[in-house]
Amino acid sequence: MHVANALGVPMVVITGPSDFTWDPTWYRERTTVLRWPGLACQPCEHVHFLPGRCLNAAEPLACLKRWSVSAVEEACRARLAASRMAIP
Repeated sequence: MHVANALGVPMVVITGPSDFTWDPTWYRERTTVLRWPGLACQPCEHVHFLPGRCLNAAEPLACLKRWSVSAVEEACRARLAASRMAIP
């Protein structure tokens, strides 16, 4: 993600539990960030929590499991189509 971001390559990012500060900062118009809105446990990366551990006991890894393969595919196809239209 970071290399693609630095090079301005169109991308779709499934963020999972990551803090919003990890979102790609350059070329935002070429980036689609998939983040399930409204999960009370997001972001789970805080200073006082251990990294790599989901704290959502009711629905572990809900931030990732709610994205279906077809939804991610649709986002990728839309990003590709938008990128092709942007090429002069």
